[in-house]
Amino acid sequence: MSDTIIPVSGQLSTSRSRLSAQPPPAARTYFHTLAGIRGIAALFVLTFHIGSYLRPFSDPLGYAAVDLFFLLSGCVIEASYGDKLRSGTSLLRFARIRLARLYPLYILGTGIMLLAITAAPHGRLFLTPGAWFTIPRPLALCVPAVFFIPLLNAVIAYPLNPPAWSLFWEIVVNLLYVVLLPHLNRKTLALIVAVAGVPLVIVNSFGYHHAASTFPLGLARVSFSFFLGVLIYRERGVLPPAPRLQPWLTGLAVAIVCITLSWQSSTPGTYLVAVLLAFPVAVCLALHVEPGIGTARLFDRLGDISYPIYAIHVPLALLVLAITGPVAPALWMGAAFSIAMCVLAVGLNRYYDRPLRNWLMSNTKCKINPS
Repeated sequence: MSDTIIPVSGQLSTSRSRLSAQPPPAARTYFHTLAGIRGIAALFVLTFHIGSYLRPFSDPLGYAAVDLFFLLSGCVIEASYGDKLRSGTSLLRFARIRLARLYPLYILGTGIMLLAITAAPHGRLFLTPGAWFTIPRPLALCVPAVFFIPLLNAVIAYPLNPPAWSLFWEIVVNLLYVVLLPHLNRKTLALIVAVAGVPLVIVNSFGYHHAASTFPLGLARVSFSFFLGVLIYRERGVLPPAPRLQPWLTGLAVAIVCITLSWQSSTPGTYLVAVLLAFPVAVCLALHVEPGIGTARLFDRLGDISYPIYAIHVPLALLVLAITGPVAPALWMGAAFSIAMCVLAVGLNRYYDRPLRNWLMSNTKCKINPS
């Protein structure tokens, strides 16, 4: 996952300055609507993972929100770092920026999972009725976890923080982006997107749509969506100003994401429609339209809590169940956990993640935007 903004010209001083008159679309590096979409996607991932506690409102397509994260990341990385990298920013500095963005909350989630294993009787973590999650020798997994090393021979690549598989592929594709940047013209980007899309189409065409969320297909998923995001940003063009249509088009972009991710169909083609059509259309719209000041502030807050939610919701849910023991799922439990997770994410963003990221980057010329 990536920040929705890192200004090219330096750190913006206040939230109000972000919400002032927008520069032309070709020059903007902050996109409030993209921030809102990212936050909404994180909420759908949350509902997907605690779905049994939210019935009948569980979301069978929530795993596809990860592909939306990758798509947003491609747009934002190109907008925020493309010119800097072409002007001489080193791979090492870029890697440090990205690790400072991803690592603090990832390691916090890993620590919470260790607490859950310790609290669970015999280390057996309760998931849903009839389902248990056991991690043998959890302390032995700490070393690869600290160094972000996946367990390729395991069912779950990151047993101490299961959603971290996507963070691994995010790091990989970010580094590939820097290495390939001198060669990433329109044709090369289109070729990468086409090649990466082939395994996704094949796997889903055979009815194994949920297999698209597994670690082995992670490279195809991240390469397709991330480099498509880069291509979309570069080819976005400039739409003529239409102030009266801006709120409506913003609502349309958000509605496309919400309807797609809440679609209850489990047919294989649903995932492909989401990744190949719905998400790119929504992001194309979001790059050109912005809401009013009030809605923009809401979208910014959604963007702020998106990564805290994503990084710790699974370990925290397992910790709660380890303490309470097996309980029959109920809608009020899922709703209460979701609300508590959002509140906690606000605090983590303000008092843990943002200060720690700034400290990690304090010795470089690159500053982390406060939002």
